[in-house]
Amino acid sequence: MLEITVGRPVFGEVQIMLHGQLTHLTSGQLRAALTAVLNRGHVGTIRLDLRAVDAMDAAGVATLAVARRICQTMGVCLRLAAISATAAGHLGLRHDQIPRQGTRTEPVPAVA
Repeated sequence: MLEITVGRPVFGEVQIMLHGQLTHLTSGQLRAALTAVLNRGHVGTIRLDLRAVDAMDAAGVATLAVARRICQTMGVCLRLAAISATAAGHLGLRHDQIPRQGTRTEPVPAVA
């Protein structure tokens, strides 16, 4: 199960918080949420908060990679914020690369 909360745009930035499992069973929900945000327009940055992601599989990783490419094509910056240890492991991030509490200001390295 995956719960997705989409925040209101603030100065061109929208935060999307994920809680639960980002897997082949739930990745469609994230795709739908990202599509809705991008279709609204007037968004410069989407910040994905992954602190509450407790399971992820290859489909979840692939969804993030495709989302990053689509955002780049549309001129939108996709940033990962407060990544859980589970998500970080699947993304191949070292401990020192994990953003905490949404404080990282530069994009996380590409996953694909």
